[in-house]
Amino acid sequence: MKIFAQAPCRLGIVGGGTDVSPFCDLYGGATVSLAINIRQKFTLYTGDDMWQVENSVPYGCKPEFVYAFRERFGVNSMHHNRFISESDGGINGGIGSSAAIAVAIVGALAKSQDKTMSRSEIAELAWEIETKDLGMFGGKQDQYSAVYGGLNLFEFTDKVFIDPFKKYHAEAILPSIVLFHTNIERKDPKIQEGFKKLDSKQIRALKQIKSLVEPTVEAIVHNDFQALGEILDTAWNYKKQSNKGISNPIIDEIYAKAKSLGAIGGKICGAGQGGYIFFITKDREKLIKKLGLDYWEFLPDYNGLEVRILLK
Repeated sequence: MKIFAQAPCRLGIVGGGTDVSPFCDLYGGATVSLAINIRQKFTLYTGDDMWQVENSVPYGCKPEFVYAFRERFGVNSMHHNRFISESDGGINGGIGSSAAIAVAIVGALAKSQDKTMSRSEIAELAWEIETKDLGMFGGKQDQYSAVYGGLNLFEFTDKVFIDPFKKYHAEAILPSIVLFHTNIERKDPKIQEGFKKLDSKQIRALKQIKSLVEPTVEAIVHNDFQALGEILDTAWNYKKQSNKGISNPIIDEIYAKAKSLGAIGGKICGAGQGGYIFFITKDREKLIKKLGLDYWEFLPDYNGLEVRILLK
């Protein structure tokens, strides 16, 4: 049997960092995230089909990541299954690629064992394996965005609450968002660990970021992209205060140049230091032409996690 699963990466619009413990445990967290069609894909081979392939992962990734998930499902052996992991891109780019593949792996393994799991249960298990088994410290925004797809407001307390936007709100955002890659490879995989022990300055910054979630929702609902860009510009300054190492002189220079070219605001994706960056602008063609970075086309992904049995 061959089981194919795929899940989308995401753009964290605002609120990133507030979904990470201990902040979300003490004060509650909130994020607005847009799932995008840069996807992570996983094909699981079982039975006679598994002898057709050798285990493989994308360049720069480690098969041990997959092994941790197979271990949880009690099938961590070449005599149980084999797999091929593939990527549309986004690895180490700050758009939640590890969470997306984690969600896809859980979905495929659950399907292979006829386990019925809700989307939230899949997100929780993927997060648990990443953080507890693999030691990858982080929040739950990425996993939830990967399983649900679309544009969502997520609220994090002792539970996770999902409030989806209408599709037309996601479509309306697209003309104002421009996604680039900084051409900087993120070197430090543990930037998020700066949130483990928070000082008073970090707490203030994260509270300010959280306070911008509600006006972000209002700006999106009312199609006010000037306000959305201004909110992101404000959030960017707080983001840099929330955790050391998020930015660097090159990223600051990119941000300043984008604003000189008409960008209203923007943010580095994910934990920072490199990877993707996006901006809100009224003149996307000017920004694409003159910023001097690799531009990435994308669309919203409304499906979230998809799992199916392949007949051939």
